[in-house]
Amino acid sequence: MSADALYDEHWLLAYEANVKGWLPSVSGTDHVAADPNFGFLKSRKVSFYDQARATAAGTAPIPLPTLPTITTSVTFTSLVAGTARYPVAMV
Repeated sequence: MSADALYDEHWLLAYEANVKGWLPSVSGTDHVAADPNFGFLKSRKVSFYDQARATAAGTAPIPLPTLPTITTSVTFTSLVAGTARYPVAMV
């Protein structure tokens, strides 16, 4: 992680990864402690992710997605035979 990452869309990962020791800093220094804003949070042991509440990988059931069945009808017109309706099921 890097100091720049603290101010982009993944700031929470950059902060928590440092505080929890998940990922090292690219520069080898503590980029969170060196930042005046995030260093303040770290010095007061502020954390946003509670590891005690995490579920182990593979233990939580993940429901499989289902696709809806769409039924519609299409009208075909023939100049010779007239008009006929044929139901069409789209899956």
